[in-house]
Amino acid sequence: IKGSVRSQNMSVFGDLRLKDAATLTRIEYLEEIESLPMWTRSLSEERKSLKEELNNILFIQERAARMKSKIQWAKLGDANTRVFYKRFSARNS
Repeated sequence: IKGSVRSQNMSVFGDLRLKDAATLTRIEYLEEIESLPMWTRSLSEERKSLKEELNNILFIQERAARMKSKIQWAKLGDANTRVFYKRFSARNS
């Protein structure tokens, strides 16, 4: 099941690290040419949409990292179960 989830994740989202890097590179390029005479309104709109896309990608990455952290924390647990369950219930509320 892990393999099927991973393949679906790649087909839906792709490799977010690659998208992140490509989007950031394009934004940096657009910011470099902003002062040149070839700057147009469409390039400005493209930069704006790329920044929104980058924010979305970063949000998805942050959410995934947070979920992985919670899962790992729940799997590892704590030798002191009283403290573990107290923290676990506090985190979930």
